[in-house]
Amino acid sequence: MKKYILLLLLILLPAILFATEFANFPKIKGWELKVSDDVYTPENLWDFMNGGADLYNKYGFIELHLADYRSADGMTISAEVYRHSSSVNAYGIYASERSPDYQFLELGGQAYIGDGILNFCSGTYYVKLFADGEGDKAVNALKKVAGSLVEALDQKNSLPELLSVFPKKGKAAYTEKYTAKKYLGHKFLNNAFSAEYEEGYSLFLIQSADAGEIMKTAVAYLKFAKQKTKPVTDSMFVIKDPYSGDIPVVIADRYLIGILNGAESGNAKLGLEKLGDNVKTLGK
Repeated sequence: MKKYILLLLLILLPAILFATEFANFPKIKGWELKVSDDVYTPENLWDFMNGGADLYNKYGFIELHLADYRSADGMTISAEVYRHSSSVNAYGIYASERSPDYQFLELGGQAYIGDGILNFCSGTYYVKLFADGEGDKAVNALKKVAGSLVEALDQKNSLPELLSVFPKKGKAAYTEKYTAKKYLGHKFLNNAFSAEYEEGYSLFLIQSADAGEIMKTAVAYLKFAKQKTKPVTDSMFVIKDPYSGDIPVVIADRYLIGILNGAESGNAKLGLEKLGDNVKTLGK
């Protein structure tokens, strides 16, 4: 019986430690803190967000904790703290809800502020803050709470490494994304990083475990497009996607890289070549 109890405690310990840790949102001097008893998991996230839970779960959602901060002058900031399975997944869900038109801040891994909102990613966390007011008062309150949360989370505040390999020339700011599953709607295109460019095209990168797996991905894409092309590593070929048009791609190491909406663009092809060179330097 004692062995059974000990085993159960070992299994539950990580969840117990996390619940204890994050039930204690950081206290802020001059602010009243009210932590919600509700904790949402993949099984009940639908109870909190009707229609959005599937997307969050695709990005390795683990838990959601909630709290309200109320200042002495009556401003309330509501905090939603989402924990995901990896920092890449946390960035992915953050970027899926981000617009390049927002005002960006030097906070966490990346952050933006809008009318009554401030959202940021920090390590394995995606945090969303909401103010019940507007103007400078709301902006200052959002920044105050956000700064305290970043410090409390104590994460490595950097963006996914693979975003750094996209060529900087002509890249549109704050358009980098990570799609965990079904990039372009295809079940065989997963772990996709992408960035938009000012000329109107996008570059993308599909990451796989090894060169063999990424070759299987390329073959699956060609089969979907009903092409008999035999893919060769480091040689560009064009996939004629019936939904997304002609997509020039290259197999580079364990990555499939390509151009979306720019098959005839010379700059896009130069960017693709540069992207291929960059991915080969990873880990070296």
